[in-house]
This record gives sequence, structure tokens and C-alpha cells, in this order.
Amino acid sequence: MNGAPHRGGFSADSLKHTFDAAFAAPVAVERESAESFLALTIEAHAYAIRVREVAGLVAARKIVPIGSPIRGMLGLAGIRGSLVPVYSLPALLGYARDEGPPRWFLLCRAAVQVALAFASFDGYVETQGHAPEAHDVVVRDARGVRELIRIPPMMDAIASLVKGAVAPNFSRAKEP
Repeated sequence: MNGAPHRGGFSADSLKHTFDAAFAAPVAVERESAESFLALTIEAHAYAIRVREVAGLVAARKIVPIGSPIRGMLGLAGIRGSLVPVYSLPALLGYARDEGPPRWFLLCRAAVQVALAFASFDGYVETQGHAPEAHDVVVRDARGVRELIRIPPMMDAIASLVKGAVAPNFSRAKEP
């Protein structure tokens, strides 16, 4: 054990040096960035929504319509013990009509509980090698390219629609 090679061809000193050097070097971690998305289709257009922006995905339930001037407002639904406003995702994206009754409610991760209704859920996808940046508008997955829907700007748009809606003023008495 004095540094002279032994039967295996390595000396104890060289093995000790190699062993110590392996712990002294920084850990080499190959980071392949990946991000998870929910994939959906609206009128043959493929979309993706970041899983981290979603509070849940549930099968559509009965929607109780309420009179609303807000474009895309379908009504209220009971979800997880709460009444939640439900909006048509296709209508919010500018589609002229819905593809039929919604089959899915996407629950937005936001300060205010909101459900986005849509008909065609394609599944869960994960990007490989490149996680989309904040400025990206598309997501590439094994099936092709999907347009990215961001929930925070969608929630801002809904808030603007709600603020812009004209509500009747019941606080004034009728003037003669």
C-alpha cells in the first residue's frame, strides 16, 4: 500500500486519489428541462395549457345559466362544494360557436375560482429538452405543435369582461 502497483494494476494511492477526486468535483447533472401540459383541441386547432396553471380538470357538470352580458359566460356549476362561474373556452378564444356541450371543466389556478368549459381533451403531454419560455406561443410535443394558452392572461381578460359588463343599478329610487 505504498504506491506501488499491485496485482490489479492500480496502487492504493492512485485509487485513493481517484476516489477523493470523485467527491471533490461538482456533481455533473444533465438537466433536460421538461414541462407538463394538458392538451386539448378546439375546432381542429391543437392547444396546450401548463399544468402548473391549472387547479384541476373535472368532467363537465350541469351548468345553471344566468343572464349575463359577458361573452362566453355559460353560467354557474357546483364544483368541489362551491358555485363556480363557467366560461366557454372556445368563446373566450374568439370562436364563433361551441363544438357542442362541454365535456370538461378546466379549473384555473387563480385568486378567483373559475372554470373554462371545452369539449375535446387530448390528454397529458410533456415537452422534452426545452421547456417553453414565458414569451413562447407554441409547444412542441410528440404529436406536433400546439398553441399555448396562458391562464394568467386569460383570467385578466375575464376580469376585464366582468368589469366592462353593465350591471343594473338598483340603489336609486325611481324619479317621478
